[in-house]
Order: sequence, then structure tokens, then C-alpha cells
Amino acid sequence: MQAGGCSCIFILSTKSAGSSVLQETIASRTALRPVARTRHFENETLYWTKAASVLGLPQIQLPMSEVPIPAARAARELVAFLSENGVAPPGSALTERSIIDGFRDLCAAQGGLMLEKSPHHLYQIEAIRLMERFADAHPALGVRFLGLARNPLDTFYSSWRRFGVPPDQEERVWAIAYRNLRDLAARRPDQVRILRYEDVVSGTLDVATLLREIGIDIEDDRTAPALHARSVSKWRGDAHFGHVLSPETAELARAFGYTTQELEGRARPWGFRDEARHLAFRAYGCLPEAMRQSLSRARRAMLRRA
Repeated sequence: MQAGGCSCIFILSTKSAGSSVLQETIASRTALRPVARTRHFENETLYWTKAASVLGLPQIQLPMSEVPIPAARAARELVAFLSENGVAPPGSALTERSIIDGFRDLCAAQGGLMLEKSPHHLYQIEAIRLMERFADAHPALGVRFLGLARNPLDTFYSSWRRFGVPPDQEERVWAIAYRNLRDLAARRPDQVRILRYEDVVSGTLDVATLLREIGIDIEDDRTAPALHARSVSKWRGDAHFGHVLSPETAELARAFGYTTQELEGRARPWGFRDEARHLAFRAYGCLPEAMRQSLSRARRAMLRRA
């Protein structure tokens, strides 16, 4: 247990919002750790979206995503995930209680210190409600939620460049996710902190100070990863990308501290290359998971070198 009582952090963000950077920063300075074994990228678990599937709770379809996962498959994967990470799975059918207690046992198997981030969670209000019920069922864990926002234009550009998702599709689910975060912060002001990606990578926000404030011990002898702000407003340098936010989305983004100037987009140019990119990624989504992971790792390595 950490000093101050917090030993479980959920990072809540959309995809392409920088949650991996925040996860790496926290893990590098504290004893909190993500799970070791999961079939998903970046130590993501999708635990609570799978739980929602098992329990028959409604979820929205995400662009270029397997979520929502069919209930039977989600149940098999939850049981396998718990077992692979040192937790004895329930002996009978999964229930909400056994799923919640399973995550408690997962925290214990982590040495009582859990750092979880699965961007799929913030889109799904029922997954968030399950996480809230987990926090209420096990108050000794001192659960905290770190909400991570990023300028939506940068988020949409990253998703378009990495996965070929059209910005208008990404905007629709972005708005759902950040309304969910806004409402969660209003319901649980003592458990939710909201950060901006831009403040994290620029050093405007001292993540170590924030962690101390919520009761996380900082290991001062360890070095935090080097951060840079090169991805901020990167979309402006790519003539192939353009998008204009709806007034509703811009208003929501301003509630997270973004200015009208920062949210000013430009019309999207049409190009055969861009349409071909989207079709290629649609085909990519149909490949087996292991093949997609291998191709994605290779592509990320190429992008880092570019």
C-alpha cells in the first residue's frame, strides 16, 4: 500500500491520446506496474470492456476496433488473462462480483500496486460504471482515475496516420469519451484528476508532484523517460490531413483547457492516397491478432525512424 492509501491507478483516455507516454512516465518513477501478460498492445487489458460484454451491458462500436468483443469470447479471455497473471479464475460462471473480485486479486498478484490503461474503456459508459463499482467495493485500494486529454486535432491526426481512421469517425467517438470523462470527474471529484498530454510532454505539469498529491510514493533514484513535444500540432505540417471540428466538439475541448486558436482546423483535402490508406487499414483489421501485432510493431519502428 502506498503512503496516503492509493495503490491502483486507472489511466483513462481515448486511443492516440498519449496514454502510453503517461504509463511509462508513472512506471519509471513509482512501484506501480502494468500487468505483465496480455494479448493486447502496450500492456492494455480491456478488462472492463470484456466484463461489460460478459454481463450483457451495452457498448458502442469503435472504428477499426474489435470492441465490443462477443460475450463468449470475452469470458474465455478474462479467465485466461487472470490465470496467466497468477489469479485463480472463478470456478463457476462469471458474475459482476466475481469479475470485480478478480481484478482485486489481480492487484494483489501485482504486489498490491496496479497501473492500468486501456483506451477502450473511456468510450464505454458501462465499463466506467463497472470501474466505479470496483472502486466502491474495495475502498482500501484507494483507486484513482487519471483522465488524459489531448487536442482532438492531434488525436485525430495520429489515429488517421497510424490506423487510417477518417477524422469524422474519430470525432464522433472522441466526443462520447470526453463527455464520459467530464461526467466522471463531476461525480467523483476526489478520485479523478485530469491532465493534458501537452502539459505532460512539455514539462508544464510535473507528474511526480501530481502523484505525490494523490498518495503515490516517488522513487527519486530512478530516472523518468525523456519527453518531447514534437508531436504537438504535428498535423499542421502534413498537407494530406485536414479536419474542421464541429462546434459541439470544439466547445467540449475548450472545457479541457484548449483555446479556440488551438482548435482551428482546415478543410480536408481529398486524395486517392488517403482513401487507399483507409481501405488498406480496413483489410489489416481482418488479419489474425498475432499477425496484426507483428505488423504493427514493424510499422511503429519504421515511423520512429522516419
